[in-house]
Amino acid sequence: MWDKAKNDWASGAWYTLADGTKKVKKFTYAMTRASLQDGTGANAIWNITNVTRSDRHYLYTSPAWAKYQSEDPEVISYIKKHGADESSVLHPYYADGTDEGIKERVNEILSCNNAAKSATFEKYLLNGAPYNGEEEMSDKDYYDFMVWHRGLAVPAARNLDNAQVQEGKKLFTQWGCATCHKPSWKTGSDNYWVDNAIKAYAKSIGQDPNTMLPKYPNQTIYHWSQRPFARLPCPQRSRVYHVALL
Repeated sequence: MWDKAKNDWASGAWYTLADGTKKVKKFTYAMTRASLQDGTGANAIWNITNVTRSDRHYLYTSPAWAKYQSEDPEVISYIKKHGADESSVLHPYYADGTDEGIKERVNEILSCNNAAKSATFEKYLLNGAPYNGEEEMSDKDYYDFMVWHRGLAVPAARNLDNAQVQEGKKLFTQWGCATCHKPSWKTGSDNYWVDNAIKAYAKSIGQDPNTMLPKYPNQTIYHWSQRPFARLPCPQRSRVYHVALL
């Protein structure tokens, strides 16, 4: 992630956010995202559930999966049986109610996997029944979620006076674990990137999107999990796992 020759971040350290802004990767266990608003949680609430959201008028799918679903007899049969009712979430896929019509519609909708296909997405999964112009996750819902998500913290250290924990701390230092696994570190100013959903909600209530989400600057974070390093070779790891650490 660091280019020693240039004394600067390597090209692979940068992440391009939804509006084209580039920031250094620092979130997720593998450090693959540059903002909590475009990373684990903010993305998962959309791409795992595939809910409609104002800034994501497309699905987290692939053409191959869309085609497979559209050709599955059980999928077609189920939509044919339950999709005629306009109040059903299956109604957008019902088309004219024929096997062929359902097959074509399923493939058409489930192939909406990028912003370029937002018109098709909006036609069937936003403006048509049963949604009738209403997002499944409103901008306020998303804002409330992100207030909670940004407030999640590292669990507090516990049992610090326990003899086994003290022994773990001693071995942690003795074996040189702290060379890679810093016992603690200080965060920066927390000048977060603002995504389009937050901007839209701020505009709707006349607020500044840059100050709406809580900030947690200059926090001291204590290491509590082996997970970020689970894929790295470490000759002491098998021993460490059997000792209570901090």
